[in-house]
Amino acid sequence: MRSLKDIREHVTTMNRKVLLTGGVLATIGVSALLGGAISEFVISRSEVEQMLSKQISSLEQKLTHQETQYEKDIAELSAANEGVQATYFELNDEIEMLDEKVTDQRFLLSHAALQIIKAKGEQPEYDWDRFLRRTPEARKYFPYLLDAVEKYKDTWPVDPMFALAILKQESRFGRHIVSKAGALGDAQFIESTWNYVSRARAREPYTWKSGRRQYSIARDLRSDARVARDAFLGRMLRRVDLTSSSHEVKEQLMSNFNSNAWRLESHYRLLADAEDRVARGDEAFEIYKQEIKQAMSRVPEIEREARARQRAEDEMIYLSGVRPLKTDDEKKLEVDLAVNHHIMQIDPRLSPMLFTDALVKHLAELFLHFNGDERFVASRYNASMEALRRSVRSVGGVGIPLLDETQNYVNMVYVYRAMFAYDAGVTDKTFGMTCCSRYAER
Repeated sequence: MRSLKDIREHVTTMNRKVLLTGGVLATIGVSALLGGAISEFVISRSEVEQMLSKQISSLEQKLTHQETQYEKDIAELSAANEGVQATYFELNDEIEMLDEKVTDQRFLLSHAALQIIKAKGEQPEYDWDRFLRRTPEARKYFPYLLDAVEKYKDTWPVDPMFALAILKQESRFGRHIVSKAGALGDAQFIESTWNYVSRARAREPYTWKSGRRQYSIARDLRSDARVARDAFLGRMLRRVDLTSSSHEVKEQLMSNFNSNAWRLESHYRLLADAEDRVARGDEAFEIYKQEIKQAMSRVPEIEREARARQRAEDEMIYLSGVRPLKTDDEKKLEVDLAVNHHIMQIDPRLSPMLFTDALVKHLAELFLHFNGDERFVASRYNASMEALRRSVRSVGGVGIPLLDETQNYVNMVYVYRAMFAYDAGVTDKTFGMTCCSRYAER
């Protein structure tokens, strides 16, 4: 079957032949007049045009038929494609629903396993190799996290998965390490809390402290603006008799507006000043964030330099034989010490070696203070103690704070902890469900 393009080219060629034949016939006619009686050999032009016209008409009919067939085929394909897309979206929705159900089942199973272990007064056992295969971004916290758990177990035996859940919720394992609230690092310690739990002092740049202060000033200005607005609205109907005539009511309202217009002006002026303060704070925050990013960008280079020194040292030790070569763990510790020394010059809250120790120490003290209540520990890590007290008083002294942010924070910590525990095989050890292990390994 010819394509539409071939048929159109053929029609164009036939049209050209019509014009060419007309020119040839005219030449033959002139030759007949000049040459004499040869007119019986000449076909009239009208006959040729009629013949070619029939061929063109036939080709145009075929072209029209083929175009109609093509349009019909395209419509059928479009309908079939829409059906396939609808089926795809339906299947995709079903897959998402099944994924949600599987995730919910994993969470419930793992959470139940942790609660059973807690009720028995035992500590959960985790397969750390399996966990790190499934969560490689957590490798930078090891072995420091486990060492810190062992170090502060006399204060309170902190579950390492609970600490990892805090790190995940606070910074997504180091993806967001700088906060406008003044928190820094994977564990998001503010300066005052860090200096309380760690011996390595944190000192923020004065420019960032001054910039962060602009946010609190803006918050106070917005509060004053709301007071001015409420005062204006409250005085608009003062001494207005709504039973009076519309003209008198209008005059009273205009009088109140004129006498209180300064309050409305103050409201908008305070809001404008607050926006200006926020802009200053944002500018200082961007500068501080870029300084941290630039300083941390040297970490890979420092690691390469430390490993290069180790290779040169190994070569000298091998050639001289003065002592045995260092183990892989000793080499890793040397590299980590070099990196952490550089990070401490920026801020100790960025050092995995230091913030994991401070995190576990802080959690152990919070667990001791709240007698092991994980809900209050997670709430206190997210909110200040004063905010916690106010919120707890608002619910009669029971339950976790009513702050929406804190409620969501606590829920996510529970979810992350349960899912991490599932990846570490806690359900396999508790319920003997080896199928979960095989599925996780796949």
